[in-house]
Amino acid sequence: MKERGILFSSPMVRANRAGLKSQTRRTRGLDKINEAPEEWRVLYSAGIDNAWWTFARGEAVEKIRNPYGLPGDILWSREAWKRGEDGAVYYRADNHIDVKGWPWKPGIHMFRKDSRDSYEVVSVRPERLQEIPEEDAIAEGLTALEGRERANWGPGEFGYTGMNLGFYHVAQGHRRVCCCNEGRELNLLPSICAYRELWESINGPGSWAKNPWCWRIEYKPLSPEGQEL
Repeated sequence: MKERGILFSSPMVRANRAGLKSQTRRTRGLDKINEAPEEWRVLYSAGIDNAWWTFARGEAVEKIRNPYGLPGDILWSREAWKRGEDGAVYYRADNHIDVKGWPWKPGIHMFRKDSRDSYEVVSVRPERLQEIPEEDAIAEGLTALEGRERANWGPGEFGYTGMNLGFYHVAQGHRRVCCCNEGRELNLLPSICAYRELWESINGPGSWAKNPWCWRIEYKPLSPEGQEL
C-alpha cells in the first residue's frame, strides 16, 4: 500500500467532507495523448490491478502508468492551510479568514502530518472527459438545488438567465454551478451540464470541448485511524 497526496480546492474539500463527493477526474501524465486526444484509443491495461495503460494511435504506442495508485492505496488531501499564532493548523475550506498567523499556503505545500482527510482508492481508469455519465457527475460533488434556493440567485450568476434551467451546487452551496443555455444546446443531462461548467471554471473556457483523456478516480473516506467510514 502506498500513500500519495492529492490536491483539492476548498469547495471540493467541503464536498468531500459533506459526503457528496467520491470521484475526481485528473489529466496528470496524459499531456502527450491530449495533444490530439481524438486520435488515441486504449488498447489494454497491464500490471497489478491495471497499473499500466497502453494507448495507440496508428502504429504508435504509448504506455502510461496510472499516477494515482491502485485499489487499497491511500490518497491524502492537500488543501489550502495556515498555522495560527496558537500553533494550530487552520484550513481555508472552513472559512477561518480572520485567524492570525502564517499567510495562507496552497495545498501543494501541505505536509502529510497536517492533512486531516484520507481516502482509499477504489478504482482508477482512463476515459474521455465527455464520457462521464449522469451518476458520475453527481459523484463528483454535484447535487440539485431546491426551487426555494434557486430563487435567491441573481442574473448573471454562473450563467443564470432567469429561466428554470436546473441549477446545481457543490458542498451545500459553497460552490454553485448551473446548466446554462450552451449546455442545453449540447443536450447534456443536468448534472453533466453542471459538471461541464465546473470543469471549465477550473481548466479554462473551451476545455470541455477538447474532450481530453483523464483519469477517473473513485475513492472512499477513511477515519483518522485509517478505517473505512
